[in-house]
Amino acid sequence: SDDLLTGADAERAALGYPAGLEVNPKRRIDERVLWLGDRECDIIDQSSRVADYVITFEETLERALGSDESLELIQQIAKEMT
Repeated sequence: SDDLLTGADAERAALGYPAGLEVNPKRRIDERVLWLGDRECDIIDQSSRVADYVITFEETLERALGSDESLELIQQIAKEMT
């Protein structure tokens, strides 16, 4: 499903659906899947979604602040995650 929310968006959505919030979705380093609410999700796919969220958030900050140094750092981190 494409309705994965992260960060503050996930916390806000949990007000209406608390069972869907998983604060610690990956409990052991050797697990290949995450449990989000009652769904089993692939770790690579979900990590990529989080990286996309971070890039989008950072691009918004960069436009607001007019600096691209932090954007480059976040993009590098996200690239390494995918």
